[in-house]
Amino acid sequence: MIPKINGLGRSFAGVAAYCLHDAPEPDDRRPGTSERVGWADTRNLATFRPERAARLMAATARAAPDLKRLRRIRGVPSAAASRSKSRRFTP
Repeated sequence: MIPKINGLGRSFAGVAAYCLHDAPEPDDRRPGTSERVGWADTRNLATFRPERAARLMAATARAAPDLKRLRRIRGVPSAAASRSKSRRFTP
């Protein structure tokens, strides 16, 4: 098993595309196949579907400033809202 913690990102859609699809080719930056992905899982979310989980996390990140304002929580908004972890198993 080879673990990988990816850098901070700005898009849950980008993280989902990276984790759920094949690697992009130089001429096609948005591959539509997922032959390299054996399975995907979510934790602590209201869904088990990875695509739906990405949309749920994005909605939560978009709502965070309003929720903090309503609760009078002060803090610096984060430009980097997404992070992913992946594991690769070599055959």
